[in-house]
Amino acid sequence: MYQVLAIEEALGRKEGMASDYGNLGILYKTQGELEQAEEMYQSP
Repeated sequence: MYQVLAIEEALGRKEGMASDYGNLGILYKTQGELEQAEEMYQSP
């Protein structure tokens, strides 16, 4: 998933980056890693 995020960042696709950060937040929340989830939700 981080590879996709890196590609989106390199291409400047903000909409894709927002989606990727949201998906990572959901993943971390589901795994009970709430601090990581919060970081993803607050990412640019």
